[in-house]
Amino acid sequence: LGLCALAAGALKWFAHIEAERIGQSYAHALRMRLFRRLVAAGALPRGKRGAVLLRLSGDLTPLRQWVSRGLAQLIVSGLTMAMAIAALASINWRIAIAVAITLGAAAVASVAISGRLGDSTAGARRKRGRLANRAGAVIDDGEPARERKAFRGERRRLRRLSRGVRDALLERAYYAGALRAVAESGGAFAGIAAMAVGIGLTTSAALSPGSVMSAVFVAGVLAPHAHAVSRSLEFWTASVVARKKQIELFERLSREAK
Repeated sequence: LGLCALAAGALKWFAHIEAERIGQSYAHALRMRLFRRLVAAGALPRGKRGAVLLRLSGDLTPLRQWVSRGLAQLIVSGLTMAMAIAALASINWRIAIAVAITLGAAAVASVAISGRLGDSTAGARRKRGRLANRAGAVIDDGEPARERKAFRGERRRLRRLSRGVRDALLERAYYAGALRAVAESGGAFAGIAAMAVGIGLTTSAALSPGSVMSAVFVAGVLAPHAHAVSRSLEFWTASVVARKKQIELFERLSREAK
């Protein structure tokens, strides 16, 4: 057991390093391809340089996180959950079906919430971009800021934009929290379903109490992996928004080049 514990720790360390290496390699390769596209497009108008630099730096972070922390964890957790359900089926097929139905219901709810999470992420991004553009314009201009009345007007405008960003990010946090809550509850209800069906089978003498305890223990393994799947959905929604913005930018550059 001690050797298994050490091996589990070493594999966890190795998995973290390898997942990050894969994500960074993906981001590096994509960054180089984007750079070649930019060079081929020629000189960019001054007002678009900030957006282009954001695509080469900030927008690659959600894509890297999806590959290194989302996709990798989704594969590991998916395989673990499949093996756990198979183990439950070897104990009793009724328990396995009850647990699978519980997790399936949680998965359907998570997918529905992830759609709203993606919309709120895109909305927060748009409002944050408007705030950054307005603040940058005021700082670059400089002249209106020297006049007291104009400065007050710009400050009120920036305050309104900043509040919009705050509300949009709070809305995103609402859906992200709901996604994690569904995963947490789904993992807990999987254990409850295993226990409820197992107790019913024990009452009818179709299953021994030891087998029920084994099934509950295996079902308990599913809870952290259900949470990991919900985190993967968060990374996926953020990567979809970032990828859409990159595609829109380069399609616009291609049209302007023609």
